[in-house]
Amino acid sequence: RQKGALMVKIMQNKVDLHTHSLFSRHAYSSLTENIEKAYDVGLEYYGFSDHQHDRFNFGADRHNFINLGVIPKSYKGMKIFKGVELNVGEYLKDYIDFYTKNCDYGIGSIHAYDHGYDHTTEENTKFYLEAINYPLIKILGHIDDGHHPCDYYEVIKACKENKVLVELNNASFKNDFRLNGPENQKKMIEICKELNCPVVIDSDSHIKYDIGNITLAYEHAKDCGLSDDLIANINTSIIDDYFNF
Repeated sequence: RQKGALMVKIMQNKVDLHTHSLFSRHAYSSLTENIEKAYDVGLEYYGFSDHQHDRFNFGADRHNFINLGVIPKSYKGMKIFKGVELNVGEYLKDYIDFYTKNCDYGIGSIHAYDHGYDHTTEENTKFYLEAINYPLIKILGHIDDGHHPCDYYEVIKACKENKVLVELNNASFKNDFRLNGPENQKKMIEICKELNCPVVIDSDSHIKYDIGNITLAYEHAKDCGLSDDLIANINTSIIDDYFNF
């Protein structure tokens, strides 16, 4: 089994839990292609997290999630986790029970198309804190997006207390629709270091070629002095502890 250059560069990246397939309507690879790519780049834990079905018709169809049982729990020894990226906020309570029944884990995120740019720091913080209380939510996704400011200390403290992983999103270094991603990740990392709070670095891939690619966010985290001991991509025991699968 070949290890790509990425794996050598960052020791061994074993984890990618924020990935999208064609079911998300704005991604470009099938789930089968993504699984095979995840294995090829040497991942040990692969999670797919297509967007929820919602009133915006932006995510996967509801029936895609009902039928997740047909997807194997492993592929050639690589563990496969069945997830969903959920929109946190006023409507989360309307969807959470359905996804808790059908998915292994959820990523709680705020998206511009759902909430716009008009929510306050206090409102966004409240959204995240409410999401953390749902057992399905195991990761908070791309909270570095400055379009949706929050109180990083309060949110990360709650993540630590509730065993929810703080995500460092690699796509925030590549996509100009996220505001001040690198700068905000630096703030997040400083708090994670202070609170000894684990993180997961995810690709947020929308095409198979990005599966497992966390180079930019990992290098930034190391530049900010984040220890590998706090990075779930290096220490899968963090995933085992937080996800309790």
